Amino acid sequence: MRVLLLAGTAHGYITAHIADPWTTMNEGGLRVRETAGYLQNLTIPGPDAIVITDEGLPDGLAADMAYIHTLLEHLSQTREGTPVIIFTRDPGQREAWSSLARQYAKLSVHEYYTPRLPASVLKQALAQLGDRQRNKGRGSGSQDIRSTQGSGNESGELKGKKRSFLDRFRSKGKDAEAIQSTDPLSRELANISRGMSRVVAVTGHRGSGLTSTAVNLAAEAAKRGLNTILVDMDAEYRGLNLYFSGFDEQARKDEHLGSSLIRMLAKPQEYRTNAFPVQGNLWITTLSYGFQDQRAIQQFYTSEKLAGLLSALRNNFNLVVLDLPLDAMRQMESALIHMDTFALCVPNNLYSVLSTLRNIELVLTRDSAAYLNAKTKVIVTRYNHSFRFHGDLFTPEKVAELLGSGLSDSFRFEPALAGYVPASAEFDQQIESDIPIVNSGPEFERAFGTILLRLMEGSG
Repeated sequence: MRVLLLAGTAHGYITAHIADPWTTMNEGGLRVRETAGYLQNLTIPGPDAIVITDEGLPDGLAADMAYIHTLLEHLSQTREGTPVIIFTRDPGQREAWSSLARQYAKLSVHEYYTPRLPASVLKQALAQLGDRQRNKGRGSGSQDIRSTQGSGNESGELKGKKRSFLDRFRSKGKDAEAIQSTDPLSRELANISRGMSRVVAVTGHRGSGLTSTAVNLAAEAAKRGLNTILVDMDAEYRGLNLYFSGFDEQARKDEHLGSSLIRMLAKPQEYRTNAFPVQGNLWITTLSYGFQDQRAIQQFYTSEKLAGLLSALRNNFNLVVLDLPLDAMRQMESALIHMDTFALCVPNNLYSVLSTLRNIELVLTRDSAAYLNAKTKVIVTRYNHSFRFHGDLFTPEKVAELLGSGLSDSFRFEPALAGYVPASAEFDQQIESDIPIVNSGPEFERAFGTILLRLMEGSG
């Protein structure tokens, strides 16, 4: 049986937990607003069920309500028997979806209270739906499978007794308890202390994959329930516009949004007005390609303004991720002490190692380079398992060792290793699909989950 999954950036995670007899129809992440076009272009039979999550509803309650209403009307006319399931943890939307469910017999709403949809809740709902599909005529076809406030799940995942890593970082909803982690990575994450806030500067020489790393690190953190903001300090290239087409589209219509970064630097306390909410607990701020006010950039793009911004954001977010190329550090040098960790992106080839060290020498004073060295954790980007150095495999550990081997007087100590990102043919498709590669499958989810853990632990 086929499921049409409308889960946006959560597509990879949820697909991994859809089991027989169900299979996911769509390969990439879809949002509710894209459903009409997808169904019209189908060349195979339509879905046996449609699953919608909060990540598939990024356009605001009013717009999403209209899209879902249109979808339900379409299904009632063309595929009357197709059930639609909405999974939500957004208290502001529960009543809206419930009111729709009272109008459409085939719509059911599931509520959960964990930072992301528990696999057991998804599997249980699909299993019950599968039984009903196979045994049509037994019981009411409009029976609602619904999680209710205050009730637990049979597996105990909705209301566990222990608070997980995810809840420890949430700034709101402290009374909602999360599931107990079971996989090794999540158990490690659960050991991190409560209430932590980190400022992580993702850096490296241009071309090292630092923007992609910053985007995916922020996406993974937000998916794990951390209140996260991604700040693009690359005022020259403004790469976040490529990864978040929603920002670019809105900025063309709204000059206020196009100057987001400058407004944030000028008035950090008004971040909710000036930053762009991607979805859930992920925010970004950058400059649009159309913003060309050089006078404003010169006035506000300074170390002092950045220090003030980081101080304000630290009080409101669990994780602040800066996209800060090495050559942009020269202008922000005195603000480096306000950053907890530097995630230094270096591919596993000698050119990248030498280019990284040379950039550090060119842009930073000896004292600033020493601070960078002490606070650095290396991320080996686009890691190629077959690359060699002096006849041996060029491992991530070897990259870290070379960086601190004395090739540069400005970077004299071997940095800790945060992890590596596997090389992938799909790497550049992130820009085309608007879906971070961390959501493409378990390999990248593990990679960025491990990196997130090491960076949230702080400097070694």
